Amino acid sequence: MRKNIIICIVLLVLCYHVFAIDCPSAKIKHIQPESNGKILILMEGYSWRNVGHVDSLGVREMYSLILMAYSMGKKISMRYRYLSS
Repeated sequence: MRKNIIICIVLLVLCYHVFAIDCPSAKIKHIQPESNGKILILMEGYSWRNVGHVDSLGVREMYSLILMAYSMGKKISMRYRYLSS
């Protein structure tokens, strides 16, 4: 029984990574925190991307890294979960 639970957990973790979308690395042109808490970024060659709401899990950390990459002029790569509508 314990072995089956471990196998199920491993499969769920693998599925999470399979359904992620990687965006090619690019420099950040603009960062726009909005009054409603959403953080948007504009990357070279792409349209505006929603990083998430500032109160969501991990968004503050991503925002910190985005600010650091922007100030240093470094390229970043984003990974999104694929959510079909």
